[in-house]
Amino acid sequence: WFHLYKKNSYDSPHTHPGANFTNILYVSLPNKNVNTKIFTLSKKQLNIEINEGMILSFPGFLPHGSPINTCNDEKIIISFNTNVTII
Repeated sequence: WFHLYKKNSYDSPHTHPGANFTNILYVSLPNKNVNTKIFTLSKKQLNIEINEGMILSFPGFLPHGSPINTCNDEKIIISFNTNVTII
């Protein structure tokens, strides 16, 4: 799926139950301040450097969200979940 964050839009912290990993491809990241915020289970925010064109992957059980886009430019991401099966 994709998200288009126009000015003043955001995504509240949430998790992806049942997914081993959540993945985010940053198509347009107008400002580092609108980078996805990821939190540990003890609610500590992780500091992760991400740039346009990169994919960020992390465990689906970690809370994450997008802060309010205060930019005039849109933040655009493509997100997908992955699961690992060992055979």
